[in-house]
Amino acid sequence: MPSEQPLPTQYLAQSLGGNNRACPGQSLVAFLFAHQDDEVAVFSCIERAARGGRRVVCLYLTDGGHGGQRTDRRCAESLSVLQSLGVDAADIHFIGVREGFRDGELHTRLEAALAAVEAVLTPADAVHALYMHAWEGGHQDHDAVHLIGAAYAAKAGLLDISRQFTLYRAASNLLGVKLFAPLAENGPVAEESIPRTARLRYLGLALTYTSQWKTFAVLFPMLVHAYCTQGVEATQGVSLARLNARPHDGPLLYERRGHARYEEFRAAGDAFLRAQLRSEDFENADSLRR
Repeated sequence: MPSEQPLPTQYLAQSLGGNNRACPGQSLVAFLFAHQDDEVAVFSCIERAARGGRRVVCLYLTDGGHGGQRTDRRCAESLSVLQSLGVDAADIHFIGVREGFRDGELHTRLEAALAAVEAVLTPADAVHALYMHAWEGGHQDHDAVHLIGAAYAAKAGLLDISRQFTLYRAASNLLGVKLFAPLAENGPVAEESIPRTARLRYLGLALTYTSQWKTFAVLFPMLVHAYCTQGVEATQGVSLARLNARPHDGPLLYERRGHARYEEFRAAGDAFLRAQLRSEDFENADSLRR
């Protein structure tokens, strides 16, 4: 079992400061995550951007403290993993910890979270690519990040360089969950092959999230299977019109688990989108609620 000794907090000094904005002329790739460890979905994409000379900026929009979990420990795990992938510690922002955005409740803090994202990703013309959670109904915070990311991209004129990445969603299998399964409703899928040696290294990184051993006891075998049978990272474009519909038919995973009600999430999301975006942005949609 991992040690329960308190971790030093010095590593959070820059990450929680919120002062490391993008600089004019810099080309950066930004990743929006809900929780510490969500980066497991895009290890290869992060490393490819960092090793390719891009400045990689990672933003975590909740505190990751669901169920009383140690947020400092979770931050330390993600910080270590991201640095091993080539990300500078100064470009890792634990916004949710700093602002008190509680794990599981991001849909109640959408406007404040968007403002925090805008404060970091300024100026927007420095952004070369923007990645965010997919609209897939797996976790309510993942879908909330998608709303925030899509709104930011639309306002900043970055929709054409924005991509969504899948993590997990509801399935009809024995476990009731499916890993890395893009929804057809989210549009064409672009796949990047992950070298075999990198897959082994990424599996090793996944084992370093010791605070999340219960979660990874379920997810790790699925991750191994995905790497062995697919060996790719899949992303899709981001569409505002797509936000007019449920992620998919039937109960969403977070509904099945009793974590949130879609109707409440939808109401918060509708109010947020109407406040942030122009009505003409949805000219191809019948309604903001289905």
